[in-house]
Order: sequence, then structure tokens, then C-alpha cells
Amino acid sequence: THSLHRRQRQMCIRDSFNPLQNPVPDVNKPLAEREIGGLGIYITRTLMDDLEYQRINDHNTLTMNISLAAQRC
Repeated sequence: THSLHRRQRQMCIRDSFNPLQNPVPDVNKPLAEREIGGLGIYITRTLMDDLEYQRINDHNTLTMNISLAAQRC
């Protein structure tokens, strides 16, 4: 689900695991030496203003918040 409140976007994803438990990838390593996967979570952690994980009714829920007023580039 997603919503827009006062120039802030909130998105909630239900999944089968807690993505915040994944280790942060070493993005300074050469590509040939990196593990496959994990960059989506890394990008999400980098771009979002706030991430919150909760276990709700036997579901894993990740809530992501980002301000639309912030300059990103």
C-alpha cells in the first residue's frame, strides 16, 4: 500500500522476511568480488528518510517514508 501525506510518501510492503536483517553490501568492492543480490535493499536504505520493520498479524511489514520536498540529486 502507499499514501501521500503533507509532501511525504509512505509505502508498506508485506513479505516473508525482514530485509533490514540483511548485511549492508560493500559497494566499494569490484563487481566480480561482490555477492549477488542485496543492492535493492541497499538502495532503499540509502534513498528513504525512514524505514521501519514490524511483525503484524503473522506478516512481515516494511514501512518506508520519503519526503517529496528533499533534493535527491
